[in-house]
Amino acid sequence: MSVLWKGWSKRRRADEARELLAAAGGVFDRSLDPRQTMRAIADMAVPRLAEMCVIDLLREDGTVGDTVAVAEPAGVVTQLEALRAKHPLDLDGEHPVARAIRSREPVVVHDLTDARTLKQIAPEPESRELVASSGYHSAIVMPLVARGRLLGTLSFFYAHDGRRHDSEHLAFIRDLADRAATALDNANMYAARTHLARTLQRSLLPETLPVLDKLALSSAYHPVGEGNEVGGDFYDVFTTPLGCWLVVGDVCGKGPEAAAVTALVRHSIRAFAFVRSSPAQVLGAVNEVMLGHALTQRFATVVVARLDLTSEPARAVIAGAGHPPPVLLEANGSAHCPSVQGMMLGVRPGSNVRDLELELEPGSTLVLYTDGLLDAGAPRRGLTPRELCGLLADHAGAAPQLIVQQLERLARSSGAGRLRDDVAIVAARVDG
Repeated sequence: MSVLWKGWSKRRRADEARELLAAAGGVFDRSLDPRQTMRAIADMAVPRLAEMCVIDLLREDGTVGDTVAVAEPAGVVTQLEALRAKHPLDLDGEHPVARAIRSREPVVVHDLTDARTLKQIAPEPESRELVASSGYHSAIVMPLVARGRLLGTLSFFYAHDGRRHDSEHLAFIRDLADRAATALDNANMYAARTHLARTLQRSLLPETLPVLDKLALSSAYHPVGEGNEVGGDFYDVFTTPLGCWLVVGDVCGKGPEAAAVTALVRHSIRAFAFVRSSPAQVLGAVNEVMLGHALTQRFATVVVARLDLTSEPARAVIAGAGHPPPVLLEANGSAHCPSVQGMMLGVRPGSNVRDLELELEPGSTLVLYTDGLLDAGAPRRGLTPRELCGLLADHAGAAPQLIVQQLERLARSSGAGRLRDDVAIVAARVDG
């Protein structure tokens, strides 16, 4: 049973209130998931503040959506959730939650056993039976308002008969509700930003890899950081009449500005690849596009490969702009890193990027990646491209999917299970 303030001195009540509010702040800030935040609020309230706590959140259309309840005894919650599902709250009615939502003011119910009050709160017989049998005598419903926006309500139910909800108690509950509303609003905003960032991230990557004769493909992408940060790494695989193009790149920074540059670079590469057969010329044109947009302190490193699968043997033309070199796994089991050095994009006019042509015998695999793979074990132990090449030599001839999986395991093990930076990988094997 809740014992807060019962028989206490005014000073002790004030001290207890401050302690609870301080503790509540810590509890509310533990999670940025809306559902977990609701549960934390309710768990904190029962049984120290009340015998039952119910949180009702509003949907965008103004109807009641998610409801979380914690009670002693716990069986009341199951019955309440079942009734809410069967009989949604009438927000135009006299239920205390509806009244608090309409008025944005606290609603105090001093006597839940009163027949008239009971009918307002629970118009259905089964709802009245639950209220009557649960032993609750009074309730307080507080609107949850944060940054001027109504989120829902926070309700406390009390089993102590004759409990006084005076101005001091209401002020404490209002303060608690304000803190809870802020925590929920922060969680909602974080969830919205995370959803937006993930949607944006997906738009910067190919939905699927093309299915081509004589070429097996596999890829992986692992962003690092907070959920609402869009990574700067990207990859792309697409076809034009000039061949199949493999692209892996890394844009400086994270967040919306980096995402905008990533989109500019990726789509510019695609556009120029339809009219130019030289990866070096494509990267040179993209460099001019970036400079034309005056992207302050935003640069990109990229490696591009165009595969011609019509020739015998197949051929690759590769160019790199400040990016780690790809790994070529030969069908005979050898592995090496083709030298594709060039200036990163978006720094200054002109380009020193050059094309490198390679023959790809059947069974050869070309692996492109971002430097997050090399830096996974830094600062304790980073990898050089040559060391990575040596580690992959044993996997020459393996399916691209297995090579990508091996590189993912390498990145995680190097970083003790955690990546330091985004990782993008593309592997392409020429089949006979």
